[in-house]
Parts: sequence; structure tokens; C-alpha cells
Amino acid sequence: MICLDKRGCPCPIPVVEAKKALESAEAGTWVEVLVDNAVAVQNLRKLAAHKGLAAEDEKRGEGEYAVRIQSAGPAAQTADPAAKTADSAARTADPAARTAEVNDGHGADGDGLPDDLDLESCQLPGGGEAATENPEGPAEPASSAVSGSPAELASLVEKGMVLVIGSDQMGQGDEKLGHMLMKSFVYAAAKQDRLPETILLFNGGARLSCEGSESLEDLREMEKAGCRILTCGTCLDFYGLKETLAVGEITNMYEIVETMTAARKLVRP
Repeated sequence: MICLDKRGCPCPIPVVEAKKALESAEAGTWVEVLVDNAVAVQNLRKLAAHKGLAAEDEKRGEGEYAVRIQSAGPAAQTADPAAKTADSAARTADPAARTAEVNDGHGADGDGLPDDLDLESCQLPGGGEAATENPEGPAEPASSAVSGSPAELASLVEKGMVLVIGSDQMGQGDEKLGHMLMKSFVYAAAKQDRLPETILLFNGGARLSCEGSESLEDLREMEKAGCRILTCGTCLDFYGLKETLAVGEITNMYEIVETMTAARKLVRP
């Protein structure tokens, strides 16, 4: 059995780490994930159902849950990249499917994760209703490093997919929650099986690519995999951030509009 202690980890880290473990484990191996909130249990069960895998869970105490999922083996877990690309091309050939709106961070095609993961209700870093203390100390940080040859990394990028981010917050309502959700959204975007060809950052979204941003490592991970990251120069000037740009390139409104109108698929948080 493979055991992952993800108590104290913000969403969607438990699901992402479980998915990675399942894809590398031999067929029949059970992967046990420890979490500290009921929504994380539901999301892990959705992952198992999405992949057609056997799963079970138990509550071991207050704020302590164990979810066990049985791996089908690496071959069954990993879809053929060529088939994914062909499927994506078939979808984008349909005018009605040219623009894919991703609401609340859900539903990115080809991610290997269920579309209905609850990103808003699960545990968030820095507090919030679902946050609970890890009795065994702080949770281990999730690695965001991308490995592989340049050709392998380039194969992760889906041509024509453009991720558009116009704010450093996700949704409307509480500002602190909005920042937390955007951090989780960018992290989840970096963990997809198919990455955007281009990421456009403007208005408040320009802050994400600058020094001090909690999303910098995830953006660098996607850039290393072949994503082009473009940040609005006017926005950087307006916020006084031009000298702090830490990833990607500066762009202009003409290129932003040109990139969006030529996109096969637009993804928005």
C-alpha cells in the first residue's frame, strides 16, 4: 500500500498527488490518502469514480479521514497523448465548442480529473471554515517541478488553448477567499495533462507574474513545459510593477486581442 499524508494540504493537492500515485503504482496496489475534511474525501471519491477505480473511505476521528483507491496500473491510467490531441481537435472543429469556459476552476478537458471537484468548499491555506490543524505538524509541500525531455514537455501543450486571467482573485465576494481560490486555480492549471499554449495576464492578473506572487512557481512550471506567458505592459505600468516581472514576457493590447481571436479554446477562471 502507498500512503500519502495530505492533512493540512489545500485543495486540490490531495487529488493531484493521489492521481500521480495511482498513475505510477502497479495494478492492484492500494493508495491511501489521509485528509482532514469531508470535502476532500468527496473529491477523492470523485477521482476514483471518474477513473472507474475501487475506493473506500473511513472516518478515524475528528478531522481525520482515510481514503483508499486501488490502482489499475500505469498503462490503464495514462491515455494516449495522440488520442487526446485528436479528440481535442475534433471538439474544437465544432464552432459551438470553440470557446470552453471553465467556471470556478472546473471542467478543463483532458485533465484526467473529474469535472465536479469542489474547489471552493475544500480546505484553503491560511484559514477559512474548512481549515483544520494538522496534529502531526505542517504538511509536506507539494513539488511543482516539471521533469522530462524538451520534446516530452512540449507534448503537454495543447495548441490553440489560451488561458485568460484578468484578476488576482477568483470570483466575487470575499477578497481573501478570492486570492486563495486563484492560487488554487493556477496550481491546478499547472497540474493538468494538457497545458495552455498561451497564458494572458492583464489588469489585476498582472500581479500573478511578478515578484512576491504565490503563483510564480506554478507559472514557471508551465513556462518550462512550453507555455508562453504574456503580461500586459500597460497594466504593469499602472500598478508600478514593470521592474518586478518575474516570469514570461511583456505584451500589448493588440497582441492580447490577436491571441484571443485566434484561439481554438479560451479558458477563464
